[in-house]
Amino acid sequence: MERTGRTNHSVDRSLAAVQLVARAGRSMRFVDLQRRLDVPKGTLHNLLGSLVAAGFLERDSDGYTIGIGAFEVGAAFHRHRSIHDVAGVVLDRLVETFNETVHFGALRDGDVIYVDRRDCTHEVRYVAHLGDRKPAYGTGLGKAMLATLSDEQIVSLYPEELPTVTSRTIRTRDALLHQLAAARRRGYAIEDEESTPGARCIGVAITTDLGLYGISITVPVQRCTLEQLEEHLGDLQEAAREIGSKLSAVEWLNGPGARELSPRAAATDPGGA
Repeated sequence: MERTGRTNHSVDRSLAAVQLVARAGRSMRFVDLQRRLDVPKGTLHNLLGSLVAAGFLERDSDGYTIGIGAFEVGAAFHRHRSIHDVAGVVLDRLVETFNETVHFGALRDGDVIYVDRRDCTHEVRYVAHLGDRKPAYGTGLGKAMLATLSDEQIVSLYPEELPTVTSRTIRTRDALLHQLAAARRRGYAIEDEESTPGARCIGVAITTDLGLYGISITVPVQRCTLEQLEEHLGDLQEAAREIGSKLSAVEWLNGPGARELSPRAAATDPGGA
C-alpha cells in the first residue's frame, strides 16, 4: 500500500491485509500474508487477531478469508451512492422548478449533517457546505427531523439551555418542544434567521428504512416571506415522499443484512456517528 501524507503505520498494515485477502478471492495462509506484507510474525499475529475480532477477516482451516465486517463497509458505500443518486434527481427537479437552494440532510447526535444540495442561479443565495454540521434545533431542516422524535428523545439530546448561533436561535429546550409540537401538527418546520442571519427556510422530514433524512428550501429574507415560502410546501412534501419511497426500495434490494445504523437511532445513541 502506497503511503501519502501523514498516516498510521498499524492502520496501513491492517488495511493492506484486508485488501490482500479480499483480492485473493480465496483463503490466504499466514506465511503468505507475512511474505506479502513484510511484517514480523508477532506483529502480524496481533494485527490479524484484531481484524478477526472486528469481523473484517475470518479464520478457516486454510487460513484467512474476508469477513462480514468488510462486507458491511462495502455495502455502506453502495448504499451511500444510492442515496445520493436517488436524492439528486429530485433535488435537481426542485431547484429547476423554484430556482432556490435545496438542501438534503441527515440527523446525527442532535445535529444536521448536510449530505447534498443544489444551488439556485440567483446572485444572492445561502448554502450549507456538504458535510457541515449545525444544531438541528436552529434549522428548518433539522427541526423537521426532530419533530419525528418523541419528547423523551429530545430531552435526552439537549440541555435545558441551548447554545445560540444567531440572536434569533431558540434558547431553551421547553421552547424547542413547543415548536416541535407545532411542526408535528403542520407536517413541516420553518427557520427564520436562526442558524444563518439573512436566511430562512422550510423543511420536511423523510422517514425510511434506511433512516431519517430531511429536505429543505432556503431563501434570502429579502426575496421571500415565510408565507411565500410555504407556497412551496406541496412540492417539497411530494419530493420528500418520492425520495422516501425510492430509498425504501433501495433498502429492500440491498436486503436486511446490509442495513446501517439509522440516523433516527444515531440521533439518540451516545455511540452514534
